[in-house]
Amino acid sequence: MAQVISFVEVLRERRRAREREHTAECVEIIQASLRLAVHLLSKSPREERAIRARQVRQLAELFEYVVRDS
Repeated sequence: MAQVISFVEVLRERRRAREREHTAECVEIIQASLRLAVHLLSKSPREERAIRARQVRQLAELFEYVVRDS
């Protein structure tokens, strides 16, 4: 017995699959950026630490937002 699948459903599932792939790629990029920001914070001169710490916080918040909604 064959199952009839709506064309709209097929398109919707393809879009969701692409969105999941893009989200996974974004998570990887944000993680790499966060690791770099933490490294730069640990190596930065005292006068740059506030700026570097802000970058770490912003990236951490962005990461939290992306993984919470995925």
